[in-house]
Amino acid sequence: MPIFKMTPGDPPGRRTSIRRRIVVAYTAFALLTAGVLAGLMVELRSNEIAEAKNLLTAVAQLTDEQTSRTLQNVEQGVQNVESILASAKSRVARAAASPSFGAEVPTTESIDGQF
Repeated sequence: MPIFKMTPGDPPGRRTSIRRRIVVAYTAFALLTAGVLAGLMVELRSNEIAEAKNLLTAVAQLTDEQTSRTLQNVEQGVQNVESILASAKSRVARAAASPSFGAEVPTTESIDGQF
């Protein structure tokens, strides 16, 4: 018997049964909707976590490359200074051994010109 064709004189037990079915249907629909939304939120969360891991990996690689380049430049600068100091040290040693070599002792201007 359709709900709309019920008359006020129908038995009360029949009305309760139909109302209960409607409530059960709405509740089932609400639970199904909540389940689908929860599943979608879990999937979205896992996707965001994966993307965040990828982004952090890329940033870590970029930082590693930049740090390596910086350290290589510093190391090259230290090697250049070591060679300049070794050259100056050998000139000073030769100057100390030979009085005529005094004119060839490096000045700060000649050392500065090597940079």
